[in-house]
Amino acid sequence: MGFDTLPLERCQLNPLGRKSVKEYFLSRGISNSLQPRLDSAALGFLVFGLHSDGDHHVARDRFHDAFRTGRKGCSPGSRENYDLRQDLFKLMCDAACARDRLNGGCSITISLSGALRPGSHVTPENIKADVYLPRYLIEERPHFKPIIAALVQTFIENIGVEISERWLRGAAAMHWDFRGGETTALPGALPIFPESANDSCHYVFWGHTAGELEELIAAEQDPGHDAHQHAPEGTGPDPEVVRLTEEILRLNAENARLRELSEQQAAEIVALRAAEQQRAEEVRFTFDPKPPSASMSQAPTPRATSPLPVPASVGSTPSGDQRRSKARSTRSEENTAASDDIRATATPTPTPKKASRAARSHAHIEPGVSAIPSSKASSTSASRRANTPVYVVPLGSPFSTPVRGSASPTRPPLHHVSPISVPSSDSETESSVTVSSYASSARTTFLRSPTSARAASSRNLFSSRPTSSHNPHNPFLQRTLSSQATSSGHTPLTEPLPFVAGFGVHSARYIVSIGHTKLGNNTVQRVFDLYPSVLWVDELVKALEIAKDQALELACAMLRDCEDQGLVPLEG
Repeated sequence: MGFDTLPLERCQLNPLGRKSVKEYFLSRGISNSLQPRLDSAALGFLVFGLHSDGDHHVARDRFHDAFRTGRKGCSPGSRENYDLRQDLFKLMCDAACARDRLNGGCSITISLSGALRPGSHVTPENIKADVYLPRYLIEERPHFKPIIAALVQTFIENIGVEISERWLRGAAAMHWDFRGGETTALPGALPIFPESANDSCHYVFWGHTAGELEELIAAEQDPGHDAHQHAPEGTGPDPEVVRLTEEILRLNAENARLRELSEQQAAEIVALRAAEQQRAEEVRFTFDPKPPSASMSQAPTPRATSPLPVPASVGSTPSGDQRRSKARSTRSEENTAASDDIRATATPTPTPKKASRAARSHAHIEPGVSAIPSSKASSTSASRRANTPVYVVPLGSPFSTPVRGSASPTRPPLHHVSPISVPSSDSETESSVTVSSYASSARTTFLRSPTSARAASSRNLFSSRPTSSHNPHNPFLQRTLSSQATSSGHTPLTEPLPFVAGFGVHSARYIVSIGHTKLGNNTVQRVFDLYPSVLWVDELVKALEIAKDQALELACAMLRDCEDQGLVPLEG
């Protein structure tokens, strides 16, 4: 059996099933000379029992399922389905003829396809009927011709018109469109009774207009009237015209099927594009910063003078590194007399409100360097003393809203210092960072001058005990200016920092490495804009929506950024 055929039990009434049956018989030694008989045998094998299989229900104005089945396996643009239907009618004629010959009776078979010629209207003259009747009966009884012609005309007028209308409604349900077809010219003068092709029992009748057939029959029955003058015998439609008409109908049906497929694919493309756009919107709302909070009374004013400086580790160049190294050396020389154990502690104070601690941070601004003040702060900046600190307080969501200046902190300094243990700078591995439970909401950072950084690098930068309450100091970032400070415990003089440190390349790289894409591109700049001060572990967990261990590791990265900027946390 050929590779493109089906097993005998799986064959259906379609060209592939017919071919499979033929191949089945041919593979068992049947001669090719018997192929015409084999075609009919294959059809008979496939149609056996259809009239009594119980599958006769068809939905209103719809086609039977076999209508689609019969088109399976047909090549686009081929005549296979048309030839299959024509061969089925020939098989009907063969069976009826055999029956008539066997019992000596007469069978008349009238078949309508339901389809019309392109561009034609549903009228009797546009409907064709294939008719079988015994040929010997017409030759022996020629007066049967007008009777049979009237019978077929009645069938076309009363049944064929409605069948064609139903066929068009079924085709419309399958989205077939025949509006683009060219109108086929009607055949000329039609006889009362057409001649058969090839001396067979198959006759092709075309309907007549109303009253035309009766006029032809009356003219033929009038002895003084030449009936052949109006409708000569044997001048029926050309079989080639009939074949081409059927071909046009088939091509129109194929065109409608392809148009339906194209519409389905176009709808699918539209749906896919809509889904893609929806995914893009979801990604944009997930990863892009949200718009500023509607509760903000004013939009932040632009920076008045110079912006907050970028850490030394971001966008560094050789000349820039030299300048920063020189600046660090200058600060180191100013603090040569400072003690390695300078201490700055936070005054223990209870947190006023739990809800107010989530998105607050404070920072000193050095004189001559402006932050992002509010309109109120801008109007009073001239009267403020040069050493008056400005605390930067972020408003609303930490991911979306900018910050603006405030003349005083909105809450008192917090109680505790979070006891964070970090590895020494000489160690090649990072040890785990631990946070005590009592420091879950604490926020503070202690800095000392770079002169004490080297001495403290081998020790823990943060103490594991709470700060003493009898030695209060400002809990925000500071640096020492006095070159007279000694290790005897003198408190160093301080001034506000030019910017609040805490985030840099180490912190930004870690944020990217853990896949925290809310900061997305330009991570370093966004961190500086949104987080101008150091946040503690629990606040990092809440603000960045990261795990506790990730917040601890991020705190270590923040401390390394402080070291790169010459700002080293003091021991508690």
